[in-house]
Amino acid sequence: MVPGPGLPGARAQDTNTQVSLEEQKEGIEEYAHICGASVLNDNWALTAAHCFLESDNSEFQTRAGSVDNGKGGTVHDVVKIIAHEDFGEESSFNNDIAVIKVGKPYTSNSYVKFVKLPKPGANIKAGIKVIATGWGITTLRADDNVASEILLDVTLDVIDNEICQKAEFFVRIRAEDPEGADITDNMFCTLTEGKDTGAGDSGGPILARQSGDLIQIGIVSYGEGSGHLDAPGMYTKVSKYRDWISNEISSD
Repeated sequence: MVPGPGLPGARAQDTNTQVSLEEQKEGIEEYAHICGASVLNDNWALTAAHCFLESDNSEFQTRAGSVDNGKGGTVHDVVKIIAHEDFGEESSFNNDIAVIKVGKPYTSNSYVKFVKLPKPGANIKAGIKVIATGWGITTLRADDNVASEILLDVTLDVIDNEICQKAEFFVRIRAEDPEGADITDNMFCTLTEGKDTGAGDSGGPILARQSGDLIQIGIVSYGEGSGHLDAPGMYTKVSKYRDWISNEISSD
């Protein structure tokens, strides 16, 4: 989470739907935070498909009810991972969404809440402000490129997809891979100078206030994580996947 020049970042508020996705790599004893996720119901959480791209022989768990990275809360072993079947088609990060099932159910209380999702197909207007939360890196300095110890939030500005598509960062990527960074209708972008999501925030929620409620409209997907005006952040549009989410978590 890159909070802005000279800003320490805000300790996240009203974010008890957020959990940490932790990975135990083969041959390593400890679990470590790799991505964010959000609690859908007693048994399922929502995250990004790309969090599992390099996960052969890894074990996963989620940590719920704690704002501290790797400490406190309750731990829930991941027993099933369902990434979208079309993840990576059309664009490298199209359909970047996954649901994960936990063995020990989540308990809804003052520390853990089930996330509220948008209506199916709901549009996201350019110009609105959204909130990103996560334990991602807070600086791009080479000597301090570490995850945050506490859950942080940052407010970002949604931009039009056409503007996002023309941003220098994505133009450079498409020069190497013509379909590498196409912005599809399943995605949306934000751009706010000096503020951004970063490595470790992937899979976490993008929230918008609607009628007093925080609604998860997006999932952190892809970007440079710099807060530079030529490098927007790209997010999965949750409203496009309401039916997919419902089908996957009800069929198991």
